[in-house]
Amino acid sequence: MVRAVSRPGMLETVTPQGLESSDVGLSSDVVAFQVNPTGDEDGPGTLVHVETLVRKLAELPARVGVVVFIDGSEGSIGDRVAPHQLKLMLSEYAKRKVHALVRHVMATEAVKHVDGDVVTTGVDRSSLVAVRSPEIIDRTVLERALVAVGDRIWVSPTALVAAVGGVVALFAGSLTGADGDVDDVA
Repeated sequence: MVRAVSRPGMLETVTPQGLESSDVGLSSDVVAFQVNPTGDEDGPGTLVHVETLVRKLAELPARVGVVVFIDGSEGSIGDRVAPHQLKLMLSEYAKRKVHALVRHVMATEAVKHVDGDVVTTGVDRSSLVAVRSPEIIDRTVLERALVAVGDRIWVSPTALVAAVGGVVALFAGSLTGADGDVDDVA
């Protein structure tokens, strides 16, 4: 079952309608967090506030084993991710038996190495991707990763999972809408 829990802070727990954990081959419940940046003073981009994330995870019942992060910077979950899209990703996550599954796009921005304020070389982008939401993450591995976070205030949950040796897979499927058009949920 996908559960809803109200929140204060940067993470809003949301419930995609019409989706049950058993429908996608998961034995544990799923909770979706919409990451809601509210301005530069709250943190960079769609990174998650560590203290809020730790608190939100601690509030969840033990039966919740999967956490989904959805970028809320451009509207609500209904505007960003349709239930059938999330169901596709959760089904693949269950089949692949990984610690995280994320949408991605190949890196296209010009990335450079610098020394101080001088650009020294370009970076080969052929092995770089930009992670997009939704990001589906195993709760246990995320909690283990949060123990090792140090003094950081803002983190990327997917990067944390990878940093502690978790397997993060790239979702290769298409998130095609009911109308046949590919929906941009990033």
